Amino acid sequence: MIRVQLTVLLGMCILGVYAQSPLLVPPPYTDSNIKNYTENHYVYSPVAPSRNRLMVFLPGTGTIPQFYQLFLKKAANMGYHVAGLMYSNAVTTNSICGTSSDTNCFTSARMEVLTGKDLNAGIDVNRTDCIENRLVKLLIYLKIQYPADNWAQFLENDSTVKWQNLVLTGHSQGAGHALFISKIYEVERVVSFAGMDYHTMKNKPASWVYQTGETPAERLYCFTHRGDEVLPFQNQIEFWQALKIRNLGGIKSADSMSPPYFSTHCLTTEREPADNGGTPYHNSTIVSAYVPKDLDNNPLYDAAWAYLLGNNTTGIHKMQAHSKRVWFDGTQFHSHLPATDAVILNGQGRLLQKFVLDNGVKPGLSSGVYFLIYNKEVMRFSILP
Repeated sequence: MIRVQLTVLLGMCILGVYAQSPLLVPPPYTDSNIKNYTENHYVYSPVAPSRNRLMVFLPGTGTIPQFYQLFLKKAANMGYHVAGLMYSNAVTTNSICGTSSDTNCFTSARMEVLTGKDLNAGIDVNRTDCIENRLVKLLIYLKIQYPADNWAQFLENDSTVKWQNLVLTGHSQGAGHALFISKIYEVERVVSFAGMDYHTMKNKPASWVYQTGETPAERLYCFTHRGDEVLPFQNQIEFWQALKIRNLGGIKSADSMSPPYFSTHCLTTEREPADNGGTPYHNSTIVSAYVPKDLDNNPLYDAAWAYLLGNNTTGIHKMQAHSKRVWFDGTQFHSHLPATDAVILNGQGRLLQKFVLDNGVKPGLSSGVYFLIYNKEVMRFSILP
């Protein structure tokens, strides 16, 4: 029989994806010198077993972390420590640099937001308000207030961030910052939602995009709506090409395919947003109010988000749980365990099958993304069309 403990694990790992509450941290609590952009940081401790990785999310222009809670909760459920960071985001780089004759404008603007150095006349960000300081001070605060959650692992001597242990994500302006930071520091992964720097006067991406950075292109991922009314889709394709990710699996649709999307680094959608106010297509891949939902109000991009955040698998879809004793080859399970009770859930956490897991068992499912639960372990697997 499936034990009570398994039910608890199931609730934590699958059904609780969008239920957990954030820790709200006003930036002045972390640094009394912060006087601007004081809306709350949104912080989550990992719900699933910790990956010992920090996912930092940077909101788009004029927005706040609160607007992106569905995605932040998804990351926490996948085992990430999560920090939705409030920062100086009132001015867009495209608005001040898109028609500038200064070829270094985008670089200097983004560097000022990151470091607080006075580098661009169109940006006014000091050291206190810069991304680096706000992130370091938030981690110090969390380390002191919540030592059991091990936020200290992401700090180096309370003075800098261990960038190599970070996954950077962001929307629009925030996506551009995430990608720019990956040029300066080596990070584990970057996920960009509808972001780019494009020099409209020169009709090409900003110069920094072409530069070889500290983070390999193979760690960069993007997700956008083809109907984006803010950033033209064709320009975004040029941006991906400049990043050297356009040809990493090609451009694939999250609407008609299932993970691993032929290992693409460029995902797109044409789904109608859940809200039509403002710039709905630009917001639809990540802003909670605009993300399309199913009949149970679950986000339709749940599987895409999981893929982008690092649940993608290749080849025989080997499990990413704690042991390698069970794996799925696309048709059947292979097991080095004694026959054991197991269940299979769909991507929304609904129970599909209860069965005895043994070597050679075929689940008999159609294409899609599923979860196998056995012996208190969770294995995500895919069946391709």
